[in-house]
Amino acid sequence: MACFPRCAVAGPSRWQATVSSRQVKSPVSLLPPLLRPSTSCSSPSSHRSFSCTPPHPSGSNRWSKIRHKKAIQDSARSNVFGRLTRDLVAAIRSGGPHPESNTRLAVALKKAKELNFPKDRLENTFAKADKSGETLTAVTYEALGPPSAQGGAAVALIIECSTDSPGRTHAKVKEIFNKSASSNYRLSSVGHLFQKRGVIRLALASGEAGKFDEVFEVALENGAEEVSEVEAENEAQGKIVQEGGSIVEILCEPSQIDPISSKLTSYNLLEAEQRTLPSGPWLRIRDEEGPEDGAEGGAQQEQGADALSEDTAGWVDEEAVAKLDRLASALEEEADCTRIWSNLYGWP
Repeated sequence: MACFPRCAVAGPSRWQATVSSRQVKSPVSLLPPLLRPSTSCSSPSSHRSFSCTPPHPSGSNRWSKIRHKKAIQDSARSNVFGRLTRDLVAAIRSGGPHPESNTRLAVALKKAKELNFPKDRLENTFAKADKSGETLTAVTYEALGPPSAQGGAAVALIIECSTDSPGRTHAKVKEIFNKSASSNYRLSSVGHLFQKRGVIRLALASGEAGKFDEVFEVALENGAEEVSEVEAENEAQGKIVQEGGSIVEILCEPSQIDPISSKLTSYNLLEAEQRTLPSGPWLRIRDEEGPEDGAEGGAQQEQGADALSEDTAGWVDEEAVAKLDRLASALEEEADCTRIWSNLYGWP
């Protein structure tokens, strides 16, 4: 019997040897050198980054969270200081630099103190007002808005500007109204809807309720036409009312502002100025919740309007008020606007 020798390990075949001898290229080797991953470390952090800026951890910079909000507050503060500066200059040039004999200046200085008006800026304002070569011109514009979408009344506006360049201000005002052409606000004659009135406001503390009669008598003896307790117009006046006090308003002719206010210096004077008020009933902001309650709610809304027909000329919806706010902001920021008067109660 023939015996065949047993092979302990089978050797590689010719095909296997040929394949193993070839150099097989991987897909990574086909990439450009800059895009190849590093082989020194297998961790992802050692790979080459495509960004040239280092990563910043989130939440580590407090300024990044408050800078946008602070920018809005600084802009609003700057607008308030700008209007107050123009009021101070106008008061000084109309009645002199002494607050003892200039009630308008005394009230403006009190507002400046409440708003923490910078001392150096106040000194510059007085110096600017004393310069005879620089004059500010008062310019007035009249405008009318469209009726609201729900059939409300149109709001009339009186826009007062104080500027050293009337031509520039006129161009700015026209530009702002052209930009708001979609809202159909236009320059139009509405002066016949308003009248000039002197308005004096003072505050009575919670323990001074009995002094209303004294204020009433002093005001009437010096030419006042109306004396009454009214609602608060701003946050500071609202705080006085919440603490148990009251706000007294005196209406008179503009020429009687100084004679009356000079007799009331012992009280907490809040305002003493000339205002442009509607010669007829006010427009009022429509309550949006009333008509949504169905037919009964709509009937109540109509009954409320009929009950206030003697002092309400019409209703304005919230959408129209929002457009008015945007228009007023643009005028105050870009057109040297000092005051805006309207026949809409509580606005601006």
